[in-house]
Amino acid sequence: MAVFHPEGIKMTKKLLELGQTILPENGKILDLGCGDAATVNYLSFLGYEAMGIDKEIQNNQPNLLQGDMRSITFPDQTFDGVIAECSLAISGDTKKVLSECRRVLKENGVLFSSDVYFTPEQNVIAPKLSLPYSATKEVWFDLLEKEGFEILHFVDQTQAWKSYYVQKLWEGIDVFDKWKCIGGCAKGSRPGYFILAARRRN
Repeated sequence: MAVFHPEGIKMTKKLLELGQTILPENGKILDLGCGDAATVNYLSFLGYEAMGIDKEIQNNQPNLLQGDMRSITFPDQTFDGVIAECSLAISGDTKKVLSECRRVLKENGVLFSSDVYFTPEQNVIAPKLSLPYSATKEVWFDLLEKEGFEILHFVDQTQAWKSYYVQKLWEGIDVFDKWKCIGGCAKGSRPGYFILAARRRN
């Protein structure tokens, strides 16, 4: 099974622990950018009613839907939780996706996200990726709050990202190439990695 984010399911477990006590037992969770359905299957194993959405569906499972996270085809307030692992920053429009997340979350629903941020050095501008402005920690916080989320927990996991990035290079894969972020991400702007839980404000 391919690992598409640092530490795979181990990191998913850390992410869920940030807000697991808030989620109702057997709650409904949507995985944005579900890939090979590893997280969806793990959530189902834990007893949640899990759904996944991605532009390309790799597994023929009834709880996986082909679609665009910028226009989620579920009614308002459907889910108790939304999880986005390394998908918000490369969604095409992070602001729009966060708006959709808030729409499909129930009152006090929780957004779980793991993603990259950048710390620019000297006069270098950090890359935007799919965010409106440079994808710094401060911009992430500002965007989440403006889109109606209260950040409950933010945990830096940069060391795990470093190990993951080196491992992928060893495998002949540069993840920044995939993100169309050649040069700017690796030179002059230091990449970090975080996991967070943010509650939908009513």
